[in-house]
Amino acid sequence: MRRSLEAIFDIGRHVIAKSAGKPVVEYKEIASLPGKRGIITMEHAERLRLMAGYRNRLVH
Repeated sequence: MRRSLEAIFDIGRHVIAKSAGKPVVEYKEIASLPGKRGIITMEHAERLRLMAGYRNRLVH
């Protein structure tokens, strides 16, 4: 589960780096930026943000 979530956020980090040209480190920021930029719906961005929190709990 953790590895799947990290893969999702790695893809998101890649998309943001290519489209925004800036590095993003925080998982919750990786989840919310695509929604703010219209890449994904805000509903999906919110779900990703919740998954980022879940990923953090799994790791720590």
